[in-house]
Amino acid sequence: MTSEASDILPLHLFIERGRNSSHHYGSRLGRDIQLSQMAGSHVPDNVELGSNLMPPRDNEAASTLDVISSFSRAEPAADDAGHMATLTPSCFSLVLMCAVHNVNLWVPLILVIPVSIAQTSVLYIVTFKSPEYLFGSGRWLLPVSASKSLNAMKAFASILMLGQIAEEFYEIGESASVLRRSRLEKNWRWYTCWLVVAMQYLLALMVLVAADHLILSRERPIEPLWITYYVFMTLNFDNMLVRFISYVRTMERAPAWKVDVYEPTSPTSADHVRRSDHMQRLFLVWIPVAVAISLNISSRVFNILPITLLRYGSVTNDRPVVMMTPSVGLPHSCCPAEAVWNGTLSEESIKFSIPCLSRDAPEDLVAAPVVYWVAWPRRRGTPTSLQVREGRGADGSRGIVSGRATATPLQLEFWLQRHGYGVSQAADIFNALTDTNKRIGMYHFAFPYVAEFSVSKWPWKENAAIYAVAVNMATGALSPEPVSSDVLLRFDGKCGPHCMRCSHQGICRHCKAGFRPDGPTCVPCGQGCQKCDAHPVSSECSECQAGYGLTRMGLMHCLPCAARDCANCNEEDDSQAHEATARELPCRSCLEGHGLATDGSCFPCKQKNCKLCDENRCKQCQSGFAVVEDDNATRCDPCGEACLHCDKPGSCQHCQDGYAKQEDGHCKPCGDFCIHCHDRKGDGCDEGGCQSGYGLQGGQFAWRPRSICKPCRVQHCSVCDISEHSCDSCQEDFGITPSGHCAVCGPGCVECKVATACEKCDAGFVLVNGACHACADKCMSCTVSGPGSCDKHSCAKAWTAILLPKRTWHSTEESWVCRPCSDPDCERCDVQGPGGCDDKATYGPWLPPGI
Repeated sequence: MTSEASDILPLHLFIERGRNSSHHYGSRLGRDIQLSQMAGSHVPDNVELGSNLMPPRDNEAASTLDVISSFSRAEPAADDAGHMATLTPSCFSLVLMCAVHNVNLWVPLILVIPVSIAQTSVLYIVTFKSPEYLFGSGRWLLPVSASKSLNAMKAFASILMLGQIAEEFYEIGESASVLRRSRLEKNWRWYTCWLVVAMQYLLALMVLVAADHLILSRERPIEPLWITYYVFMTLNFDNMLVRFISYVRTMERAPAWKVDVYEPTSPTSADHVRRSDHMQRLFLVWIPVAVAISLNISSRVFNILPITLLRYGSVTNDRPVVMMTPSVGLPHSCCPAEAVWNGTLSEESIKFSIPCLSRDAPEDLVAAPVVYWVAWPRRRGTPTSLQVREGRGADGSRGIVSGRATATPLQLEFWLQRHGYGVSQAADIFNALTDTNKRIGMYHFAFPYVAEFSVSKWPWKENAAIYAVAVNMATGALSPEPVSSDVLLRFDGKCGPHCMRCSHQGICRHCKAGFRPDGPTCVPCGQGCQKCDAHPVSSECSECQAGYGLTRMGLMHCLPCAARDCANCNEEDDSQAHEATARELPCRSCLEGHGLATDGSCFPCKQKNCKLCDENRCKQCQSGFAVVEDDNATRCDPCGEACLHCDKPGSCQHCQDGYAKQEDGHCKPCGDFCIHCHDRKGDGCDEGGCQSGYGLQGGQFAWRPRSICKPCRVQHCSVCDISEHSCDSCQEDFGITPSGHCAVCGPGCVECKVATACEKCDAGFVLVNGACHACADKCMSCTVSGPGSCDKHSCAKAWTAILLPKRTWHSTEESWVCRPCSDPDCERCDVQGPGGCDDKATYGPWLPPGI
């Protein structure tokens, strides 16, 4: 045997080795057989030259676990093109090794697919479902920090991360090289291997981007190093899994796997291999390095995190929109998201009105803020601003209901009055917002906007509240914290304690004497106060209880009267303020049944049932009694049953409600539920004479001559004379609809007979075509229709009217609004504008530049 032939692998060993490999047996086997014949070796009779001999089929069913341990003991082919390559053990390279050794791929694929899904899920959860890596401490997280040590740690961690990911790309390069130079045919095994390599490559790029984002988002120096550890664990999960399987089978550490690859010797094949190597180097070296460097540099230059840019575009923390949360520190707990129940109790539509403060004025013609909201149960925690923007709750799950609405310019003072804040309350809040000594400085540095939207079906069973944040569309800045409404509960139709009448949504409108409305409940007024405004702080009394009088010293409040049984000791004007002592007020009129003495004291009347008297005579009797002269004396005799007023006993002039005056001067009861009747017989009722909530039925037909009162079947109806199913007049705050039902009057409307046509507006609103529109803030007079409208030169002291462009308030007309003068001591700045002060009282409208 020649020396050349002695180096050739014997055929029987080659075939034996083929039973444990999946090499292509075509031309190579023929070449080995020819070389063996030249060396004088014996060739089996059943082997033909050029045949494509395959390993036995029983080897295809060999267990993957059984052959894993043999991967490290493979030997190269003995021809001149043989070369041994190594692969790092992993789930991905396991697919390639099984394909090369002709082992079924279902086991490695069962490992690769779940591992890939798990690694991708981890990246997705961390980067897309973890807001703490995007938004924290009320602002977007930024890659550039004011701390030099933190920036240095981020740079160091980025280098460590790149080195760790380079190991993954090296493993991908090993697999790609083996696959390119293997002897696999281009069948489904070959394509499956390339697909697995592509999956590993894409996963490595995803880890590269995610790791760069996570490192740059950290705000403490030690945290970037922890991120590199997490990256290492994520990348090496597939490697550790295969090593664990190998250890369980062999109780040994899995070494690098070896595989025989083909090294072409012809110049053409060598050139092709070199071109493929260059392409491989481009994808596995230069592209990842370029991605890592460009991501890091661009993130630092533009000061934005990669995933933040990918998901939300270019955002900054400049000029965020401020929600009126309790942390703003406004008086009277202003201003939560206000909820109004639309329509009747049978409907479930809720309308929300959410104010906010933007740094951009409407006259700047910038994009208005966009408010994002989500309904979320209060008991499950408060979501962050970013979670609200994404429509998610505090635990990251999808909110019950969510949406967005574009804000519009707002006149805040009248918005406050419309949503339950009294005149004094609204003034306190407005002054706190416009105070330049505080951080807000409304109309100086911030401008009010409002977002209004309706939720068609509210989740009542969840005891949920609305959480809302706003986005500055010019900068992408997000509100530092969300504002929330109260937890909304379904109103059961019962008014709160001490409440005499409440609205359709449970808000108390009228309380018992000595109480004032406070949302759904009633709270006591001050000492001795009978009626007071709805002010929780520094409440002003408008009417005192018996024995107390109103004083004009400072705030309107009640002081005891100096005399007992005194009915009125109010100070008539400011000039009488000196008459009040620190504790008592002089009496001006006494209680019924008492007279006022010359010394200011009250004494009881001598006559029974006397209402007003002097020392000797009764001047006026109580209702239902008449004054009768008797021998220079007076007494009070009864008029008669159910009689309110009479000139003399037995001759009634006016009967009580529910009674009719008879010809003989007596009073006879009307029919059931009737309060006004003219029928002498008392068995009929006048039109409109039924009690509230009842209607006159009958009387207009010949076969039904009697008019009786029946209950109305329409909710919030007070009169239904035509039909019990069609209302003629609704209760307060409601108007008639074309279908004969009752609906809430429009915003700002205090009186309407028809729901769509207001007849009287609240203070600060102007009636235009049946609707109420608010004047501008600090506007003393407005006659122009539409919100945000003020007459020229009608602003308050130290404010001036400026002309806004068309469509600023969603109107085709130009509008005037009030803006503060820069000098608070300046009475007018109409000529020189907000930045100056007028020396003279000459008027001339100031226009912003460009208008």
